[in-house]
Amino acid sequence: MSNTAPNVEELSPLQRSVLVIKEMKEKLEQIENKQTEPIAIVGMGCRFPGGANSPESFWKLLRDGVDVIGEIPRQRWDINAYYDPNPETANKMYCKYGGFLDEIDKFDAEFFGLTPREATSLDPQQRLLLEVSWETLENAGIAPDKLNESKTGVFVGISLNEYAQQAALGATDIDVYTATGNALSVAAGRLSYFLGLQGPALAVDTACSSSLVAVHLACQSLRTGECRQALAGGVYLMVSPQTTIAMSKLRALSVDGRCKTFDAKADGYGRGEGCGIVALKRMSDAIADGDNILALIRGSAVNQDGRSSGLTVPNAQAQQAVIREALVNAKVEPTQISYVEAHGTGTSLGDPIEVKSLGKVLGKNRSSEQPLMIGSVKTNIGHLEAAAGIASLIKVVLAMQHKEIPPHLHLNELNPHISLQDMVATIPTKPTAWVVDGQQRLASISSFGFSGTNAHMILQETPVPIEKKLHEPSFHLLTLSANNKNSLEKILQKYSQFLDEYPRASLADICFTANSGRKHFNYRLALVADSVESLYQKLQTADIKESKLNLNTKILLVFTDDGFQNLNIGRQVLNQPIFRQALDRCNEILEPYLEKSLLEILDDDKYLVIHHNIKPLILFSLEYAFAQLWLSWGIEPVAVMGEGVGEYVAACIAGVFSLENGLKLIIQREQLTQDKNGNDKIITTEIKLYQANINLIDNNTGKFLETETVTKADYWHNPVREPINFETSCSFLKKEGCELFLEIGNNPILREQAQQYLSADDIDNWLIALPDNQEYWQVLLQNLAILYEKGIEIDWDGFYQGKSYNRLQLPTYPFERQRYWIDTAKYQPRKIANQQSHPLLGEKLSSPLAQIQFESLLNIDTLPLVKDHCLGGIPVMNLVVYLEIAFAGAATIFDSKFDPKKFILTDVIVPTALTFPDKETRTVQLIFNSEDSQTSYFQIFSQGEEKNQNDWTLNAGGKLNLISTETFPSSSETVSLRDIQARCNEEISSVEFYQMMAERGATLGSKCQMLEQIWRRDGEALGKVKYPKETGLKEESLYHLPLGEIDACLQILSATGSLDSAYSYLIVGFEKFQFYDNYNEQLWCHARLKGKNFAGDAQTIIGNVCLFDATGLVLAKFTNVKLKRVSYESLQLNSQTNGKLQHQPNLLSREELIATPVPKQQEILENYLLQCLSKSLQLSPEKIKVQQFLSNYLDSLMSFELKSRIEADLQLQVPIERFFGDTNITQLAEFLLEQFTLSNLISEANSTNQSEDMEEIIL
Repeated sequence: MSNTAPNVEELSPLQRSVLVIKEMKEKLEQIENKQTEPIAIVGMGCRFPGGANSPESFWKLLRDGVDVIGEIPRQRWDINAYYDPNPETANKMYCKYGGFLDEIDKFDAEFFGLTPREATSLDPQQRLLLEVSWETLENAGIAPDKLNESKTGVFVGISLNEYAQQAALGATDIDVYTATGNALSVAAGRLSYFLGLQGPALAVDTACSSSLVAVHLACQSLRTGECRQALAGGVYLMVSPQTTIAMSKLRALSVDGRCKTFDAKADGYGRGEGCGIVALKRMSDAIADGDNILALIRGSAVNQDGRSSGLTVPNAQAQQAVIREALVNAKVEPTQISYVEAHGTGTSLGDPIEVKSLGKVLGKNRSSEQPLMIGSVKTNIGHLEAAAGIASLIKVVLAMQHKEIPPHLHLNELNPHISLQDMVATIPTKPTAWVVDGQQRLASISSFGFSGTNAHMILQETPVPIEKKLHEPSFHLLTLSANNKNSLEKILQKYSQFLDEYPRASLADICFTANSGRKHFNYRLALVADSVESLYQKLQTADIKESKLNLNTKILLVFTDDGFQNLNIGRQVLNQPIFRQALDRCNEILEPYLEKSLLEILDDDKYLVIHHNIKPLILFSLEYAFAQLWLSWGIEPVAVMGEGVGEYVAACIAGVFSLENGLKLIIQREQLTQDKNGNDKIITTEIKLYQANINLIDNNTGKFLETETVTKADYWHNPVREPINFETSCSFLKKEGCELFLEIGNNPILREQAQQYLSADDIDNWLIALPDNQEYWQVLLQNLAILYEKGIEIDWDGFYQGKSYNRLQLPTYPFERQRYWIDTAKYQPRKIANQQSHPLLGEKLSSPLAQIQFESLLNIDTLPLVKDHCLGGIPVMNLVVYLEIAFAGAATIFDSKFDPKKFILTDVIVPTALTFPDKETRTVQLIFNSEDSQTSYFQIFSQGEEKNQNDWTLNAGGKLNLISTETFPSSSETVSLRDIQARCNEEISSVEFYQMMAERGATLGSKCQMLEQIWRRDGEALGKVKYPKETGLKEESLYHLPLGEIDACLQILSATGSLDSAYSYLIVGFEKFQFYDNYNEQLWCHARLKGKNFAGDAQTIIGNVCLFDATGLVLAKFTNVKLKRVSYESLQLNSQTNGKLQHQPNLLSREELIATPVPKQQEILENYLLQCLSKSLQLSPEKIKVQQFLSNYLDSLMSFELKSRIEADLQLQVPIERFFGDTNITQLAEFLLEQFTLSNLISEANSTNQSEDMEEIIL
């Protein structure tokens, strides 16, 4: 029978028609298959309430049946200001519970290339998306940096931005990053921008169904070929109280914040927040890429309720329709679905409608042995709204992987309007094995938006993978890297924990995933091991280098003339496809000249002893093959160098001549003119030469070989080769920036010759590719590890060419998060009345922010102690008043029965004195941020009478540490008054002391003159404090500290230095203050300076102050009080200005630059630009590198802002192009100086012309 296809021309018209129909049918089937191809989920990442920050921890939460619902964190908003159990109360919420994430204010801005300023303006939802998407890609084993310019789509479900809605955000705080930081569309676009993705980027808002609709759209985009892979999911965060209040007005919320889905007591939904992302590919692509397929999306559908009985009322018919359509799209029968992850919010209206809809579509024709199981993740973590659907999807994937349905919570009594018997369904309330009858597990997921958009999706478990049987090498290389040393140390810990938990994991798969599925940063570690146990031990003892790497490290390949003493190549090297192909090609060329094949010769140790004349051919072949192997691994030499045979290999690698011609030159050089049969063989001398594409070192000059020499045939036909001139070549290569040398061979001949011309560090960087008497493959990996740690970029695709390993779900990157949040201290929230408030505390402010805020109006009439505390004629707030304000706030927050003995004040600073010039009334705010139940940070800000929202001054700050809520610490410490008096033998009267203070510019009135007597010596002073007859304080019973007495005790520090000093000292902070008890009759104070400069002229002094009673019992202590020097003249100057006792430096003006000596102007401009950049980036100047390109710090928006600032300050025109490209601070300063000098010359010329014109007029 002939298999020859018939000639179309020979066919009848009917036969031709049949053929055309057949071809069209095949094409239609291909199109249909493409449109319905399953979509593979290859990676997942999440942040869900309850610390579920990874799929693994999320599964543990689900499996253990954890209910994560808790009270709204204090860091979000003041629940007392917004909560009222009565639903009718205006602008209040009746539910104060929900599912919340931890530390949403923290973010690794540096990792994502954002300045602190931009990060602060960035919606925390966008921050979450960046981090979780990165983790998703790592979970999938996809190196994020390899997606640059790829057809990767981003589909994000996102519905609200409460960060921008915060009531405190005023118009004056809108900057260049407000729009991009808070626009919902940018949430998807920013991720595409950061990763360089060029597929579709969509932000999807269909309310509660947003994230599942986003996944649906991603699947469609993949099937149509718009993108090859996609990131899809959703995010939602509760940042302000407005939405919760609005939902309360709808009566949509459960009182206790829990979704009691399907239960008779269901009373509404509980709010939750989180983020989930999945990485998707078409199944065929995932299989081709060797991805770890977690589950398959068989099909999905989306529709709308249309005109139902209410905008937010579910439509049963629409729900049934979307489920049926999803089944059709998935090509799945209803009875094949064994589990449904329901939308299940826990409303008395919605739950019965949803279950009835499920019953009508999925509940028919089921056997009692295979009931339909139903559950909802919302009973664990609440309703995540825009992120709800993705939470459901991730739950189902995890359940499929573990073949178990986690328990559905809060079901005590079934809703009477729900009947499960009619549809043969069950709701598992404990962990239940997911058993199917001889088929793969299939599940469906529902997600319904309260605006009416419904989504349904069908998932299938992963088909059983075919085991890959490989010839495994014994040794493997693991590479780990991070953006900084601290993160790398954390990665080591995470991998150690992983190996400890999974000791039977495949070492090859671990290394493959870590090497090929991660971005490689410039803090690096590489380890070679032959077992998981060995790798674990090496992780425990690994040494991480302090500094980051230069990722542009230059390397030289060196080829020897006698580099292989041992020619026995390990099988593990022969199994490398590139190496074997290169050897086979050499063998093919040499076949006419050799009696045996190359492989046979390499296996015969004695053969070359007898036939030593062919050794150069073998050497050339081995060096060439090893070079090809290194090149395939991404090693890109800046130059090559060789001696003898090695010079020919180097030239061949550099592209000067072909491999065939290279081998023929060696044959000619060794005068091998007979074939293997003994016949004469004429060797042609005609070889084609090319210009080198890699620099080739001239052995004679030690520099790069000139093109003219390289392309001369005589040079290569000459059998006498010059030895390497190491003296000149080593010097030349170092100047060219070559840092690494890799000698191909196992005999370090050339390294030994070069070492006298290289430093010890350079010799350490001269690697021998294959040291003798060691396993070749192990040594290759060890050298590759060294190169990796030195900054060489490895081509992992080339390294793993021809191999097939599994991608594992390894630990993800440990982000170094810092706090970035809107500075709420400068905003003006609405005030509310606060009865019986402390006189210094004022009113508590109503605000949606996490901080607790108080505001008061203070002046010297209400502060008699401050009125009597003048520096340079200006009333200045005493340190003890700041402490009283902090304690007053703590009393309100922590305990109505507050006692200062419960707290220790630490790390207190006073950066700017709070002054009251011209009897000014100042607005003072106290801000509290709680770290935990034991620790709070406080800040005290002030504002003048001419209020400007940006004109707030930080006057004091510190930390309050709660010691105990029940027992107070009592001091048993005592001091000897007699011993102190014996040391401090110079007595000063109070009149003399306060006269001395006045001469130094500190005028203290009667309320501040409470030191009765002083005894001193250099560096130490003792004071006796008199009991005040009258303090002048209003509502004195509300005060917690004896203000005047403590102020007097701190004054004693001024007596520790020389009495002849012309300086006053301002307290700018202290390390610790602890108050043990009040005094009864007599109070003493003792101060002692640290250091040895007691002349009274030190810029800064530090001392301790102790308060004790007549018996010597310590009552309070100040530790490490820091004071800074202020001259009398500067105090007088302050009295004539605005009264601020802090230097406020201007950046630079044109006039200041004109007044600067010309030699100093460049330096001044560089410092000015550094300060401008620091201010714009909100980054300390120390973290900005002057030689770094500005484009590394600035985006287009910030560039325009900086351009405007410079032009306004210096009155110069600066082209915007100066901020892009390869311009650094030094170069920009040089340009500005040129423009400044030119503009001055023009100005002077104009002035001269004007003078001449005037003379003409006068004459």
